[in-house]
Amino acid sequence: MVPIVLSLTAFVWVLGNVSGGLRSGGDEGTGFYIFWLLILMQMPFVLGYVATADWTRWRRVAGQMVLQGIALSFAFAPVAFFKL
Repeated sequence: MVPIVLSLTAFVWVLGNVSGGLRSGGDEGTGFYIFWLLILMQMPFVLGYVATADWTRWRRVAGQMVLQGIALSFAFAPVAFFKL
């Protein structure tokens, strides 16, 4: 659940920065670094989940990985949409 929460937090963070007046092509500020920290903080959790998953229940593992991929795509959607 932690990576999904981090992805949704990154999504809200980008929307907050956009509504606060962030412009594309500008200097990379604190908002940029916080977004990437939220994205990179997911990696240990995802790798730990993959390493310790019960692969005899592969459908559940695959479902969790797909859900994480959707949440990550959801976090990057406003970045792509606003061309940040």
